[in-house]
Amino acid sequence: MTTELNSDCLNLIFDELIYDKKSLHSCLLVNKRWCNVVVPILWKRHAWSDCVKNFREVKMRRVFKTILSFLSSSSRLFLSDNEISIPPIIPETTPTFNYISFCNFPKDEIIKIIMRTIFKRIKSDDKKKILEQEIYKLFISQCKNIREIHLQTTHPLNSFPGASECFSQLYSLRIDMKSVNSEIIHGMAQLCKDLNSLSIYNFSEDNLELISLINSQKKNLKELYIYATNDSVEKFMRVFMHNAEKLKQCLANSEFPNLKILGVTELECFKELAMLIEKTKGNISRIYVYTTDKWVKDTELLIQAVSKNCPKIKFLRTYIEPKYFINIKSVLLNCKNLEKLRLDNINRPRYDVENTGDEILNILSEFSPDSLINITLSEDWKFSIDTLTRFLESYRVRTLNEFDIIQRNTFNITSSHRDIINKYIKEGVIKRSNCTHIRLLDDSDSSDSSDSDVVSLYDVEI
Repeated sequence: MTTELNSDCLNLIFDELIYDKKSLHSCLLVNKRWCNVVVPILWKRHAWSDCVKNFREVKMRRVFKTILSFLSSSSRLFLSDNEISIPPIIPETTPTFNYISFCNFPKDEIIKIIMRTIFKRIKSDDKKKILEQEIYKLFISQCKNIREIHLQTTHPLNSFPGASECFSQLYSLRIDMKSVNSEIIHGMAQLCKDLNSLSIYNFSEDNLELISLINSQKKNLKELYIYATNDSVEKFMRVFMHNAEKLKQCLANSEFPNLKILGVTELECFKELAMLIEKTKGNISRIYVYTTDKWVKDTELLIQAVSKNCPKIKFLRTYIEPKYFINIKSVLLNCKNLEKLRLDNINRPRYDVENTGDEILNILSEFSPDSLINITLSEDWKFSIDTLTRFLESYRVRTLNEFDIIQRNTFNITSSHRDIINKYIKEGVIKRSNCTHIRLLDDSDSSDSSDSDVVSLYDVEI
């Protein structure tokens, strides 16, 4: 008597093979029952895997023509009426499986790759936009309860048939502000009210619809990212500095008690972020703050909020002035799970103060939890050789995975500092340090050397 594995057992087995596409393909051929279980896994996990990286046109053409075979008769007619011919390689009958329903919702770049690969002869921008619209409509009509989407289009996805069912269970929403318009953000705010993760990229000025989207979230939001990336910094510096008051107020008033990850770049809102953190339930594990403005205020408020409200935090990147170093002591005492700490200088540089960094090294030596094994500090703070040695000696009972210096050509880190760090690397106290592979100046050379003599590490690890 033969016993067949039930579907639950098969799913458990195939879940172990989820990244092994070749083995999954072999399982697909065993019998119809195995095929029915494997097909959704393959299409969900691997439909786009060859699309962007290692693009293989022949293989992807087969995938794309299968997907486009699901175009509705109304879409086919609409394309025809607009003189967009459907290539004969696309069958008019739909396949046995509804493959497209298994796929993750494609990024905009994948939609464009589909168009370039299958509709090579279309040159008109108007026709491309029409075709793009119909492909988006196809996915929205067939993809049910998708979990994540990266918005990079001006097409009103929220108004397409099936949008309510498609987006109602959305878990993660990423928005590229350079590629969308207010209409689609407003529409998504109406549909997506229970996100777990919200990421906003290329943010440069207040957008009322975006603020509405943030305000519309229930209290389940666990991840919040607001980024002004490098290519938008110039515009940000001209416009955004004085035109983000509504967003800052939104952050101050928002309440996301289950927040776990908070990432913000190029936004002067340390006070507002502190207010947001104060209303969490202590589950934050990661805080990442980055700015190119070295004269921002209230950095100490963020650090105080972390020390009082983030006992589970593992990663902290922020800014601090030397006069507020004492606040780091509270973070180290209260955040016993802290693994990685990156502290950068604010209101820099302070050349007139000797050994301003010794205080932070002493605090780290005395109060660092055992979990803290990755530390990055600013070279703007001068470190004496004796204090640096005592700090590294304090880690002899455990190992520093990484000890880095954020270098900006201030020449405070000399060959003597490097020699000390190399010594502790050889002794196994430190595993890695950027001080071993950058050129650092000798004390005697620093007075007449140009900035070009030192490799800047400011943008190496943001």
